[in-house]
Amino acid sequence: MSIVGQPNPLVQVYDRLTAALVATVQATLYDADGLRIGGSSLANVRTAWRPVPDQLATIEKTITDLGTAILATVTDGDLTPDARDRRIVTISDTAWTKITSVSTSVLDTTAKILDDLRGLVYPTRPTPADAAQEAALTGLKQDVRMSLDPLDSGDDAVRRIGELLARALANNDALASWLLAASDWTTDYMTARRFDDRLDSLHRTVDQTIMTPSPDTAELISIFRTLSNPQAGLPVLDLLLNSTLAAIFNDLRSWRPTASQPTPSAVFR
Repeated sequence: MSIVGQPNPLVQVYDRLTAALVATVQATLYDADGLRIGGSSLANVRTAWRPVPDQLATIEKTITDLGTAILATVTDGDLTPDARDRRIVTISDTAWTKITSVSTSVLDTTAKILDDLRGLVYPTRPTPADAAQEAALTGLKQDVRMSLDPLDSGDDAVRRIGELLARALANNDALASWLLAASDWTTDYMTARRFDDRLDSLHRTVDQTIMTPSPDTAELISIFRTLSNPQAGLPVLDLLLNSTLAAIFNDLRSWRPTASQPTPSAVFR
């Protein structure tokens, strides 16, 4: 994909990261021969993902069409400057309404994909999540803290969390299993203790602990970790659609022709 006019770094970043993300998800859910990875357990995930590439293309086309319309408007000699500005506001508002609607749909879908994958791999929180469970959870956190607080290193804390999780799984303790494997509590605890440089180790330990009694979950865990990666997985879309795309749109809406930039730089082609 090329860009009309002077290259806009934001457009280039958006273009590169969305293309890389789509390729990553496709390669994670389908093998080189187009066969489905993960079998029927990922049917809902694949179904949910299927429209997303087209939705991203719709967003890109809307930005492109807006750039074309703005260029036509600012070069229309029959319009007064005020009329041009009013038309640009109108067509920009219409485009942004469409963009935000599609973006919201994409982000809702990707959030559900990660929730569904998490539910396939990790212990889910028992129901009902009522006052009695909250009281039990408070006591459980205190017990875990008593086990972790005396430890002086992140590696020791990770090892102990793995041991506590293994015990919870063996005892079919659903609440403890969820707390240690699927909630944010252990991550928050490690961060509070300034052991955040051991978070990757924590995640690997949790995954390995879960896989030990259930080795068939290894592939699903790998898929979840790939798609939930904050640098290269689905969370990238949150930044791109909520921040980068808004900056591109604002640059485009405010563009007016100059000698050095006779056409909008934020137009995809």
